[in-house]
Amino acid sequence: MTLSRIEDMKPENVRHHLTHVGLILLAFELVKELVIVRVKNFFADIVFGDGLPFKTYEDDVLARHKDVFEASLLYLRDHFEAISADEMDAIQGLRQYRNRVSHELPQLIVDMVPAQNELMLEKARACLFRLSNFSVSMDIGADPAFKNIDWNTIAGTDLMLLDQIIEQLRA
Repeated sequence: MTLSRIEDMKPENVRHHLTHVGLILLAFELVKELVIVRVKNFFADIVFGDGLPFKTYEDDVLARHKDVFEASLLYLRDHFEAISADEMDAIQGLRQYRNRVSHELPQLIVDMVPAQNELMLEKARACLFRLSNFSVSMDIGADPAFKNIDWNTIAGTDLMLLDQIIEQLRA
């Protein structure tokens, strides 16, 4: 039974496992925001002229898959090349793990393998960086004031938030 197994755990291990679960959930929600909301907002309140490679949110994004998250990932991968196939797989893995966490949390607290969770968090952070970097480049990339920026290091507030929380937890 899970309750008796949790009682046998050290309190610091329970806290550590719950902290990691919280970071995974946070990372996924930040990724989801960039994948779904940012893609949808790209099409908001705009009409694209003839000859541009964009039509409508429905035609360009939602037609790719019945699931909005999946459709948006496909759009980011195929149209903008904002993520690679491997990054898309990592994001899907994060999504599956997030779903598992939300449905099997009591068991995961007991059975969690910290090294696997650390690896998942590293992958989530890397994907968040890639999406955040793309988002920032879309927002300001054409501005001449930012022409000398090293785009391999730029990310938005979403990644900064995750990094600040991780740093606070490690302090």
